[in-house]
Amino acid sequence: GDDVAGSGVSDGVGISDADECPDGVLCPDTDGDGIPDYMDEDSTNDMADDDGDGYPNDLDPNDDNIDTDGDGIFDGNDVDVDGDGIADNGTDSDGDGINDDSDVGNTGGTDADGNGIDDDVLNPLDSDGDGLEDSVDVNDANTDADGDCIVDVNDVDMDGDGIDDNGIDSDGDGINDVSDINQTGGIDSDGDGVVDNMDSADLFADSDSDFLPDSIDPDSENVDTDGDGIPDGADVDVDGDGINDNGGDTDGDGINNCADADDNPDDGITDTGNSDENNNGIEDSFDVEFDSTEVIIPNGFSPNADGLNDTWIIDGLEDYPDNLVSVFNRHGHVVYSRNYRKGENEWNGTNMDGGISIGSSTLPDGTYFYVIEYGEETEKKVSKGYIYMQR
Repeated sequence: GDDVAGSGVSDGVGISDADECPDGVLCPDTDGDGIPDYMDEDSTNDMADDDGDGYPNDLDPNDDNIDTDGDGIFDGNDVDVDGDGIADNGTDSDGDGINDDSDVGNTGGTDADGNGIDDDVLNPLDSDGDGLEDSVDVNDANTDADGDCIVDVNDVDMDGDGIDDNGIDSDGDGINDVSDINQTGGIDSDGDGVVDNMDSADLFADSDSDFLPDSIDPDSENVDTDGDGIPDGADVDVDGDGINDNGGDTDGDGINNCADADDNPDDGITDTGNSDENNNGIEDSFDVEFDSTEVIIPNGFSPNADGLNDTWIIDGLEDYPDNLVSVFNRHGHVVYSRNYRKGENEWNGTNMDGGISIGSSTLPDGTYFYVIEYGEETEKKVSKGYIYMQR
Protein backbone atom coordinates (compact mmCIF):
# COMPACT_ATOMS: atom_id res chain seq x y z
CA GLY A 1 0.00 0.00 0.00
CA ASP A 2 0.95 3.66 0.06
CA ASP A 3 3.83 4.45 2.37
CA VAL A 4 1.98 6.82 4.72
CA ALA A 5 3.21 7.70 8.19
CA GLY A 6 1.69 5.47 10.85
CA SER A 7 0.45 2.77 8.46
CA GLY A 8 2.94 0.14 9.53
CA VAL A 9 5.88 -1.20 7.56
CA SER A 10 4.37 -1.10 4.07
CA ASP A 11 7.67 -1.31 2.18
CA GLY A 12 8.90 -4.37 4.04
CA VAL A 13 12.34 -2.99 4.87
CA GLY A 14 11.86 -3.36 8.60
CA ILE A 15 11.67 0.37 9.38
CA SER A 16 8.32 1.79 10.39
CA ASP A 17 6.75 4.33 8.07
CA ALA A 18 6.46 6.71 11.01
CA ASP A 19 10.25 6.69 11.42
CA GLU A 20 10.90 7.06 7.71
CA CYS A 21 8.29 9.77 7.17
CA PRO A 22 7.66 11.65 10.45
CA ASP A 23 5.08 14.32 11.21
CA GLY A 24 2.23 12.41 9.59
CA VAL A 25 3.13 13.39 6.01
CA LEU A 26 3.48 11.32 2.88
CA CYS A 27 6.97 10.12 2.14
CA PRO A 28 8.67 12.50 -0.33
CA ASP A 29 8.27 11.44 -3.97
CA THR A 30 10.21 14.08 -5.89
CA ASP A 31 9.50 12.77 -9.38
CA GLY A 32 5.90 11.75 -8.67
CA ASP A 33 6.33 8.23 -9.99
CA GLY A 34 4.69 6.59 -6.98
CA ILE A 35 8.01 5.36 -5.62
CA PRO A 36 9.13 7.17 -2.44
CA ASP A 37 12.52 8.84 -2.71
CA TYR A 38 14.13 6.52 -0.17
CA MET A 39 13.24 3.55 -2.41
CA ASP A 40 13.68 5.26 -5.77
CA GLU A 41 16.99 4.88 -7.62
CA ASP A 42 15.83 7.71 -9.90
CA SER A 43 14.11 10.04 -7.45
CA THR A 44 14.92 13.12 -9.54
CA ASN A 45 13.44 11.56 -12.68
CA ASP A 46 16.66 12.06 -14.61
CA MET A 47 16.04 8.68 -16.31
CA ALA A 48 19.48 7.34 -15.32
CA ASP A 49 20.29 4.21 -17.32
CA ASP A 50 23.58 2.74 -16.11
CA ASP A 51 23.79 -0.08 -18.66
CA GLY A 52 22.54 1.98 -21.62
CA ASP A 53 19.86 -0.51 -22.62
CA GLY A 54 17.10 2.08 -22.88
CA TYR A 55 15.40 1.02 -19.65
CA PRO A 56 15.77 3.38 -16.64
CA ASN A 57 17.41 2.07 -13.49
CA ASP A 58 14.29 2.41 -11.36
CA LEU A 59 12.42 0.03 -13.71
CA ASP A 60 15.28 -2.24 -14.80
CA PRO A 61 15.46 -5.53 -12.84
CA ASN A 62 19.20 -5.63 -13.62
CA ASP A 63 20.77 -2.30 -14.46
CA ASP A 64 24.15 -3.97 -15.02
CA ASN A 65 22.88 -6.16 -17.88
CA ILE A 66 21.62 -4.92 -21.26
CA ASP A 67 19.60 -8.12 -21.78
CA THR A 68 18.36 -9.26 -18.39
CA ASP A 69 16.56 -12.40 -19.57
CA GLY A 70 19.11 -13.32 -22.26
CA ASP A 71 16.62 -13.50 -25.11
CA GLY A 72 18.65 -11.33 -27.47
CA ILE A 73 16.39 -8.28 -27.10
CA PHE A 74 17.77 -5.31 -25.14
CA ASP A 75 15.72 -4.49 -22.04
CA GLY A 76 14.42 -1.15 -23.31
CA ASN A 77 12.95 -2.87 -26.38
CA ASP A 78 11.83 -6.10 -24.67
CA VAL A 79 8.14 -6.48 -23.83
CA ASP A 80 9.04 -9.04 -21.12
CA VAL A 81 12.24 -7.73 -19.57
CA ASP A 82 12.71 -10.37 -16.89
CA GLY A 83 11.54 -13.31 -19.01
CA ASP A 84 8.83 -14.48 -16.63
CA GLY A 85 6.19 -14.70 -19.35
CA ILE A 86 4.40 -11.54 -18.20
CA ALA A 87 4.62 -8.35 -20.26
CA ASP A 88 6.21 -5.67 -18.10
CA ASN A 89 7.33 -3.12 -20.71
CA GLY A 90 4.47 -2.16 -23.00
CA THR A 91 2.52 -4.29 -25.45
CA ASP A 92 3.59 -6.62 -28.27
CA SER A 93 0.93 -6.81 -30.96
CA ASP A 94 2.77 -9.22 -33.25
CA GLY A 95 4.21 -11.48 -30.54
CA ASP A 96 7.85 -11.16 -31.62
CA GLY A 97 9.07 -10.14 -28.17
CA ILE A 98 9.81 -6.52 -29.17
CA ASN A 99 7.45 -3.99 -27.61
CA ASP A 100 5.26 -1.99 -29.97
CA ASP A 101 6.99 1.32 -29.24
CA SER A 102 10.27 -0.17 -30.50
CA ASP A 103 9.03 -2.55 -33.20
CA VAL A 104 9.69 -1.18 -36.70
CA GLY A 105 6.80 -3.30 -37.96
CA ASN A 106 4.51 -1.25 -35.75
CA THR A 107 6.15 2.18 -35.97
CA GLY A 108 6.68 2.14 -39.74
CA GLY A 109 10.15 3.67 -39.35
CA THR A 110 13.52 2.48 -40.64
CA ASP A 111 15.63 -0.47 -39.51
CA ALA A 112 19.12 -0.10 -40.97
CA ASP A 113 20.65 -3.08 -39.16
CA GLY A 114 17.69 -5.42 -39.62
CA ASN A 115 17.20 -6.21 -35.93
CA GLY A 116 13.49 -5.38 -35.96
CA ILE A 117 13.92 -2.25 -33.82
CA ASP A 118 13.13 1.24 -35.12
CA ASP A 119 16.33 3.23 -35.71
CA ASP A 120 14.81 6.21 -33.88
CA VAL A 121 14.49 4.06 -30.77
CA LEU A 122 17.88 2.30 -31.03
CA ASN A 123 20.52 4.10 -33.07
CA PRO A 124 22.08 1.45 -35.34
CA LEU A 125 25.53 3.11 -35.26
CA ASP A 126 28.19 0.47 -34.54
CA SER A 127 31.52 2.30 -34.66
CA ASP A 128 33.76 -0.73 -34.14
CA GLY A 129 31.76 -3.09 -36.34
CA ASP A 130 31.42 -5.80 -33.69
CA GLY A 131 27.68 -6.22 -34.20
CA LEU A 132 26.73 -4.32 -31.03
CA GLU A 133 25.23 -0.83 -31.22
CA ASP A 134 27.32 1.91 -29.62
CA SER A 135 24.65 2.77 -27.05
CA VAL A 136 24.98 -0.67 -25.41
CA ASP A 137 28.64 -1.41 -26.22
CA VAL A 138 30.99 -1.05 -23.25
CA ASN A 139 33.77 0.04 -25.65
CA ASP A 140 32.63 1.15 -29.09
CA ALA A 141 36.25 1.44 -30.28
CA ASN A 142 37.25 -2.17 -29.55
CA THR A 143 35.60 -5.30 -30.92
CA ASP A 144 36.74 -7.32 -27.90
CA ALA A 145 36.75 -4.90 -24.98
CA ASP A 146 38.10 -7.29 -22.35
CA GLY A 147 40.51 -9.14 -24.65
CA ASP A 148 39.12 -12.59 -23.88
CA CYS A 149 38.90 -13.58 -27.57
CA ILE A 150 35.09 -13.36 -27.57
CA VAL A 151 33.69 -10.51 -29.67
CA ASP A 152 31.58 -8.16 -27.53
CA VAL A 153 28.23 -9.00 -29.13
CA ASN A 154 28.76 -12.67 -28.19
CA ASP A 155 30.44 -12.04 -24.81
CA VAL A 156 28.29 -12.41 -21.70
CA ASP A 157 30.75 -10.26 -19.72
CA MET A 158 31.93 -7.62 -22.16
CA ASP A 159 34.16 -5.64 -19.80
CA GLY A 160 35.61 -8.66 -17.99
CA ASP A 161 34.67 -7.46 -14.50
CA GLY A 162 33.08 -10.78 -13.54
CA ILE A 163 29.52 -9.42 -13.79
CA ASP A 164 27.36 -10.58 -16.70
CA ASP A 165 26.34 -7.53 -18.73
CA ASN A 166 25.15 -9.04 -22.03
CA GLY A 167 22.57 -11.76 -21.50
CA ILE A 168 23.04 -15.04 -19.67
CA ASP A 169 25.54 -17.90 -20.01
CA SER A 170 24.02 -21.22 -19.01
CA ASP A 171 27.13 -23.34 -19.54
CA GLY A 172 29.72 -20.89 -18.20
CA ASP A 173 31.87 -20.78 -21.34
CA GLY A 174 31.78 -16.99 -21.60
CA ILE A 175 29.57 -16.96 -24.70
CA ASN A 176 26.03 -15.69 -24.13
CA ASP A 177 23.24 -18.17 -24.80
CA VAL A 178 21.84 -16.46 -27.92
CA SER A 179 25.29 -16.86 -29.57
CA ASP A 180 26.36 -20.20 -28.09
CA ILE A 181 26.24 -23.17 -30.46
CA ASN A 182 25.74 -25.41 -27.41
CA GLN A 183 22.48 -23.61 -26.62
CA THR A 184 21.12 -22.74 -30.05
CA GLY A 185 22.14 -25.72 -32.14
CA GLY A 186 22.76 -25.02 -35.84
CA ILE A 187 26.15 -24.65 -37.53
CA ASP A 188 29.48 -23.37 -36.21
CA SER A 189 31.68 -23.43 -39.31
CA ASP A 190 34.90 -22.27 -37.67
CA GLY A 191 34.50 -24.20 -34.42
CA ASP A 192 34.82 -21.16 -32.16
CA GLY A 193 31.65 -21.94 -30.19
CA VAL A 194 29.61 -19.13 -31.75
CA VAL A 195 26.73 -20.07 -34.06
CA ASP A 196 27.32 -18.82 -37.61
CA ASN A 197 24.42 -16.35 -37.72
CA MET A 198 25.89 -14.50 -34.73
CA ASP A 199 29.57 -14.80 -35.70
CA SER A 200 31.22 -11.91 -37.56
CA ALA A 201 33.96 -14.29 -38.74
CA ASP A 202 31.30 -16.35 -40.53
CA LEU A 203 28.86 -13.60 -41.52
CA PHE A 204 31.31 -11.37 -43.36
CA ALA A 205 33.89 -11.92 -46.05
CA ASP A 206 37.60 -11.41 -45.41
CA SER A 207 38.67 -10.03 -48.78
CA ASP A 208 42.38 -9.73 -47.99
CA SER A 209 42.58 -12.97 -45.97
CA ASP A 210 44.17 -11.24 -42.97
CA PHE A 211 41.89 -13.02 -40.46
CA LEU A 212 39.92 -9.81 -39.81
CA PRO A 213 36.40 -9.72 -41.33
CA ASP A 214 35.68 -6.87 -43.75
CA SER A 215 33.01 -5.52 -41.38
CA ILE A 216 35.73 -4.71 -38.85
CA ASP A 217 38.77 -4.23 -41.11
CA PRO A 218 39.58 -0.52 -41.78
CA ASP A 219 41.27 -1.53 -45.05
CA SER A 220 39.97 -4.80 -46.47
CA GLU A 221 42.52 -4.71 -49.29
CA ASN A 222 45.57 -4.49 -47.02
CA VAL A 223 46.68 -7.34 -44.76
CA ASP A 224 48.66 -4.91 -42.56
CA THR A 225 46.74 -1.64 -42.45
CA ASP A 226 49.17 0.28 -40.23
CA GLY A 227 52.32 -1.28 -41.70
CA ASP A 228 53.74 -2.42 -38.37
CA GLY A 229 54.55 -5.92 -39.58
CA ILE A 230 51.63 -7.54 -37.74
CA PRO A 231 48.74 -8.71 -39.94
CA ASP A 232 45.45 -7.04 -39.04
CA GLY A 233 43.78 -10.11 -37.54
CA ALA A 234 46.65 -10.48 -35.06
CA ASP A 235 47.20 -6.75 -34.45
CA VAL A 236 45.82 -5.28 -31.22
CA ASP A 237 45.87 -1.79 -32.79
CA VAL A 238 44.85 -2.35 -36.39
CA ASP A 239 44.91 1.26 -37.58
CA GLY A 240 48.00 2.28 -35.60
CA ASP A 241 46.38 5.21 -33.79
CA GLY A 242 47.68 4.12 -30.38
CA ILE A 243 44.28 2.87 -29.21
CA ASN A 244 43.63 -0.87 -28.94
CA ASP A 245 40.76 -1.77 -31.25
CA ASN A 246 41.14 -5.54 -31.63
CA GLY A 247 41.22 -7.22 -28.23
CA GLY A 248 43.83 -6.99 -25.49
CA ASP A 249 47.60 -7.34 -25.35
CA THR A 250 48.80 -8.66 -22.00
CA ASP A 251 52.51 -8.63 -22.80
CA GLY A 252 52.54 -5.39 -24.78
CA ASP A 253 54.17 -6.82 -27.92
CA GLY A 254 51.46 -5.49 -30.26
CA ILE A 255 50.02 -8.95 -30.95
CA ASN A 256 46.56 -9.44 -29.47
CA ASN A 257 46.13 -12.18 -26.90
CA CYS A 258 44.11 -14.41 -29.23
CA ALA A 259 46.88 -14.51 -31.84
CA ASP A 260 49.90 -14.34 -29.54
CA ALA A 261 51.92 -17.56 -29.65
CA ASP A 262 53.85 -16.54 -26.54
CA ASP A 263 52.13 -14.34 -23.95
CA ASN A 264 55.45 -13.97 -22.14
CA PRO A 265 58.06 -12.90 -24.71
CA ASP A 266 60.78 -12.86 -22.07
CA ASP A 267 60.80 -16.63 -21.68
CA GLY A 268 61.10 -17.34 -25.43
CA ILE A 269 58.82 -20.36 -25.11
CA THR A 270 55.73 -20.82 -27.27
CA ASP A 271 52.70 -21.32 -25.05
CA THR A 272 51.31 -24.82 -24.69
CA GLY A 273 48.78 -25.60 -27.40
CA ASN A 274 50.10 -22.94 -29.80
CA SER A 275 52.32 -23.33 -32.84
CA ASP A 276 54.68 -20.77 -34.36
CA GLU A 277 56.75 -22.46 -37.04
CA ASN A 278 58.39 -19.27 -38.31
CA ASN A 279 59.05 -17.95 -34.78
CA ASN A 280 57.57 -14.50 -35.39
CA GLY A 281 55.43 -14.54 -32.25
CA ILE A 282 52.12 -14.99 -34.08
CA GLU A 283 50.19 -18.22 -33.66
CA ASP A 284 50.16 -19.99 -37.03
CA SER A 285 46.37 -19.97 -37.39
CA PHE A 286 46.45 -16.14 -37.41
CA ASP A 287 49.69 -15.73 -39.37
CA VAL A 288 49.38 -14.47 -42.93
CA GLU A 289 53.14 -14.86 -43.43
CA PHE A 290 53.03 -18.48 -42.33
CA ASP A 291 50.04 -19.30 -44.51
CA SER A 292 51.54 -17.57 -47.55
CA THR A 293 54.41 -20.08 -47.65
CA GLU A 294 51.77 -22.56 -48.76
CA VAL A 295 48.34 -21.88 -50.25
CA ILE A 296 46.23 -18.83 -49.32
CA ILE A 297 42.57 -19.81 -49.10
CA PRO A 298 40.16 -16.85 -48.70
CA ASN A 299 37.14 -17.54 -46.51
CA GLY A 300 34.86 -15.21 -48.46
CA PHE A 301 34.10 -13.57 -51.79
CA SER A 302 31.34 -11.44 -53.35
CA PRO A 303 30.20 -12.43 -56.86
CA ASN A 304 28.19 -9.28 -57.56
CA ALA A 305 29.86 -8.27 -60.84
CA ASP A 306 31.49 -5.15 -59.37
CA GLY A 307 34.92 -6.26 -60.53
CA LEU A 308 36.18 -6.92 -56.99
CA ASN A 309 36.40 -10.42 -55.50
CA ASP A 310 33.83 -11.74 -57.99
CA THR A 311 35.45 -15.18 -58.00
CA TRP A 312 37.06 -17.34 -55.34
CA ILE A 313 40.77 -16.92 -56.03
CA ILE A 314 43.12 -19.35 -54.28
CA ASP A 315 46.63 -17.90 -54.40
CA GLY A 316 49.50 -20.34 -54.44
CA LEU A 317 47.51 -23.30 -55.70
CA GLU A 318 48.87 -22.68 -59.20
CA ASP A 319 52.16 -24.07 -57.89
CA TYR A 320 50.41 -27.41 -57.43
CA PRO A 321 48.93 -28.34 -60.84
CA ASP A 322 47.86 -31.74 -59.48
CA ASN A 323 44.99 -30.45 -57.35
CA LEU A 324 41.28 -30.94 -56.79
CA VAL A 325 39.04 -28.24 -55.31
CA SER A 326 35.56 -29.26 -54.14
CA VAL A 327 32.89 -27.01 -52.63
CA PHE A 328 29.77 -28.27 -50.85
CA ASN A 329 26.59 -26.61 -49.65
CA ARG A 330 25.16 -27.07 -46.14
CA HIS A 331 23.43 -30.28 -47.23
CA GLY A 332 26.66 -31.84 -48.45
CA HIS A 333 25.86 -31.49 -52.15
CA VAL A 334 28.79 -30.69 -54.45
CA VAL A 335 28.37 -27.32 -56.16
CA TYR A 336 31.91 -27.00 -57.56
CA SER A 337 34.61 -29.59 -58.23
CA ARG A 338 37.53 -28.77 -60.48
CA ASN A 339 41.22 -29.19 -61.11
CA TYR A 340 41.75 -25.52 -60.22
CA ARG A 341 43.39 -23.17 -62.72
CA LYS A 342 43.77 -19.57 -61.55
CA GLY A 343 42.15 -17.17 -63.99
CA GLU A 344 40.48 -19.99 -65.93
CA ASN A 345 37.94 -21.91 -63.88
CA GLU A 346 37.63 -20.19 -60.48
CA TRP A 347 34.36 -20.70 -58.63
CA ASN A 348 32.02 -17.79 -59.37
CA GLY A 349 29.21 -18.63 -56.97
CA THR A 350 27.14 -20.64 -59.42
CA ASN A 351 26.03 -24.24 -59.24
CA MET A 352 28.61 -25.98 -61.45
CA ASP A 353 28.22 -29.58 -60.29
CA GLY A 354 24.69 -30.20 -59.03
CA GLY A 355 23.18 -29.48 -55.65
CA ILE A 356 20.49 -26.90 -54.96
CA SER A 357 20.29 -23.72 -57.00
CA ILE A 358 18.03 -20.70 -57.23
CA GLY A 359 16.72 -19.72 -60.66
CA SER A 360 19.15 -21.00 -63.26
CA SER A 361 22.48 -21.79 -61.63
CA THR A 362 22.82 -18.98 -59.10
CA LEU A 363 23.49 -20.16 -55.57
CA PRO A 364 22.15 -18.36 -52.50
CA ASP A 365 24.40 -16.29 -50.25
CA GLY A 366 25.65 -18.16 -47.22
CA THR A 367 28.28 -20.51 -45.87
CA TYR A 368 29.78 -23.26 -48.02
CA PHE A 369 32.45 -25.82 -47.22
CA TYR A 370 35.53 -26.81 -49.17
CA VAL A 371 38.04 -29.64 -49.45
CA ILE A 372 41.25 -28.90 -51.35
CA GLU A 373 43.70 -31.67 -52.23
CA TYR A 374 47.06 -30.75 -53.72
CA GLY A 375 50.69 -31.85 -53.99
CA GLU A 376 52.44 -34.96 -55.24
CA GLU A 377 50.69 -38.26 -54.66
CA THR A 378 53.29 -39.32 -52.11
CA GLU A 379 52.99 -35.98 -50.25
CA LYS A 380 49.34 -35.14 -50.77
CA LYS A 381 48.05 -32.25 -48.66
CA VAL A 382 44.42 -31.69 -47.72
CA SER A 383 42.89 -28.39 -46.56
CA LYS A 384 39.33 -28.20 -45.26
CA GLY A 385 37.29 -25.22 -44.14
CA TYR A 386 34.41 -22.88 -44.89
CA ILE A 387 33.81 -20.01 -47.26
CA TYR A 388 31.13 -17.31 -47.00
CA MET A 389 29.59 -15.97 -50.19
CA GLN A 390 27.80 -12.61 -50.07
CA ARG A 391 26.73 -10.69 -53.15
